[in-house]
Amino acid sequence: MSHHDATEIRIVPPCGVCRELLADYNEDMRVIVPVEGENRVASAIDLLPTRT
Repeated sequence: MSHHDATEIRIVPPCGVCRELLADYNEDMRVIVPVEGENRVASAIDLLPTRT
């Protein structure tokens, strides 16, 4: 999350390193990510499409 000002909280996607750490901890972990102006839920592993 990011505090833009005192009245607004914005969801921001995790960086690449954070995505790796989340997936290492639990591939099925649910992560909230902004997509096309909406907040959606994805699994941590889905945020790493090239991971094998």
